[in-house]
Amino acid sequence: MDTQWSRIRRLELDIIAKLPVQADDRWRAILQPAPLLQSFMLDIKKAPHAALTSPRKPLFGGHAPHLHIFVPSAMDYKLLGSQWTSTLRRLELNSKHPFTIPQLLEALQRMQHLEYLQLNPNGFKGNRKDVEQCARSPHVRLPHLKYIQMEFARFCSAISLLDHIYPAPGCALNFSIEARSGKIFEVVERVVSRYTENYYGLGKATDFHLRMGSTHFSITDPVSRTLAIFLHRQLLELKHLLIFLNDDCASDNIVKFISRFPSLETLRTFPATLEHIYERYDTTGDSAIPFPLLHTLQSSAEINVEDLGNVEDLGLTAILNFLKWRQVIGAPISVLALVDCIWDNVNLSSLENFKQLKVTWATPRCLIKHSKSYVCGSGNPQQFDFRSLLKVLTYERASFDTSV
Repeated sequence: MDTQWSRIRRLELDIIAKLPVQADDRWRAILQPAPLLQSFMLDIKKAPHAALTSPRKPLFGGHAPHLHIFVPSAMDYKLLGSQWTSTLRRLELNSKHPFTIPQLLEALQRMQHLEYLQLNPNGFKGNRKDVEQCARSPHVRLPHLKYIQMEFARFCSAISLLDHIYPAPGCALNFSIEARSGKIFEVVERVVSRYTENYYGLGKATDFHLRMGSTHFSITDPVSRTLAIFLHRQLLELKHLLIFLNDDCASDNIVKFISRFPSLETLRTFPATLEHIYERYDTTGDSAIPFPLLHTLQSSAEINVEDLGNVEDLGLTAILNFLKWRQVIGAPISVLALVDCIWDNVNLSSLENFKQLKVTWATPRCLIKHSKSYVCGSGNPQQFDFRSLLKVLTYERASFDTSV
């Protein structure tokens, strides 16, 4: 760096050793013009040199005309105020020197070519005064921004930032927050719905994952309007849905929501969620068929090995009832995949009654891996009696434990 700085095109450094970074003046090379530099990725575990933390002189001498990727681990936010940031396409701030939202918005104003923005959760700082100041900040239009990632960010700061950014059509948002206030969903709906509308407005969503539980995402009646942030006409094209609901989240409104996908072909969920779906339609007498094109059901049952003898814990009853219900409404399931489930102490031969149903199953990774398939009605239902397999698995697990 000290002797060849002007020739460097890509610089990627991950310094994990206890090197005397602060005392080595050769780091001052990064204050010189970088006429060829395209990518700058620097991760310093210890305290960095003053060249990265002092805004007295501009980074790269204020001249890096080809710089597209900038990923620093430690720098003063004021260094983003230089003209060299105008060419950036990818910015990841994992800074140990936190920035306020107004400061970041001011810097983003110069980055009109930015395509990718990732912010470290520890990068935010600020209090109520900073949030109020952010409310008076101008909106930033980034016409090329296609991806934003903020995980476990501070709620007020993250929402304030998202509220002031107007990205390119189809921009994807990877957004995860930690907040315990029951009022946050009103703000989330207003801000995030603009991003979902923007995202769905360009392309069709074909795959959707949704996990809800009281420990991390709680929705109760009548606050189901929050789900509006996920609803858009393009969801009519959704073909694959993965959804896991805790009992405390399986309200009537939630079930209505997950039943609004007419093009759905593959559903993966827990047996308990299946129970909530068919029970709702049995009690309401709704004439509309949910998931009319659904042909593949993937079911997971996460239980302890000690529960192997309990059929109810495995969810077999819920699965059988769901399959019968689909037959009654004239939309039978053609493929049942038992995914990472412990079915080895159960006789599933009752599935033989569902003619032409293809069943695939596999034991979990923690046991011996067995993957098989069977077409129901083929005259060999004993293949579904996994109780003999359990003895083999138990023996081998015991042998393994003994040897250890």
